[in-house]
Amino acid sequence: MAEDNVQTSGGGKEHVALPVKVTLSNGSVAEIIKGKGRHAKKAMMKSEGKGEEYLAILMAELVLVDGKKLVPEDFEEMDMKDYMAIQTAFADVNF
Repeated sequence: MAEDNVQTSGGGKEHVALPVKVTLSNGSVAEIIKGKGRHAKKAMMKSEGKGEEYLAILMAELVLVDGKKLVPEDFEEMDMKDYMAIQTAFADVNF
């Protein structure tokens, strides 16, 4: 398992094992993968400049739930608590 430095809310860095795993309310496990520039570029092209779609498209490229890729619409149907847990972990790993 790889490790990387992740920015903490206090501004420091801590080592975390990648991919980061988040257990969802239904027992499914979301894995957050560290992205590359190519992922950002692909999401920008797919979103066609629509900023409101960019993050969901980018997350769909880098989040697996129970080992399966998602589509952006999957996030729209997720319970808010699960969505926010994934989004927080995603931001910690990738921003």
